[in-house]
Amino acid sequence: MTLNENQPGRGSDISAFNESSPTSYWIFQCSPKAFDIETALRTGVLDDWTISAHKGRIKTGDKVIIWVTGENSGCYALAEIVYEPRIVDSSDDDSLWKVENTNSLKAGIRITHNLVERPILKENIANIPALSDLKVGNQGTNFTATETEFEVLRRIAENNPSARYWIYAPGENARLWDEFYDNGIM
Repeated sequence: MTLNENQPGRGSDISAFNESSPTSYWIFQCSPKAFDIETALRTGVLDDWTISAHKGRIKTGDKVIIWVTGENSGCYALAEIVYEPRIVDSSDDDSLWKVENTNSLKAGIRITHNLVERPILKENIANIPALSDLKVGNQGTNFTATETEFEVLRRIAENNPSARYWIYAPGENARLWDEFYDNGIM
């Protein structure tokens, strides 16, 4: 059987599967006055995000900058879209809302870089030209970003040493931390 590309429902539909749409980049922003984002990131329950704008453009595979507003504003995570916006009745993080969340349209996300312990604060990136047009701090939840903005933040995140911590209480030898760390013991 031969497919005729001019026949409705045939070849023209197949060609759409061969074209991969380019990755889009987004800023998903939240206010700590409305949602306890830090607890959501620390406990690993953040797996979707409320969508109020661009709902028809957000797609699986897109990249996301999770931005927190307020006194310590900055990038607290990077993520990837795992499912397109859809109605979600409940989420694992529902108890972390400080105000009523009346929007049930959400996109699924997978955190790829959890920066909650060492966020990339706005004050520390203010002089980076590639981030000068970052659309953050405005009223709203979902904004467009650029590949360059995402990649600059990703590189900063990957070069930002992870927080040093003790598995158990520090104890009396905590004073040796820097020596052990410098010698590769920890």
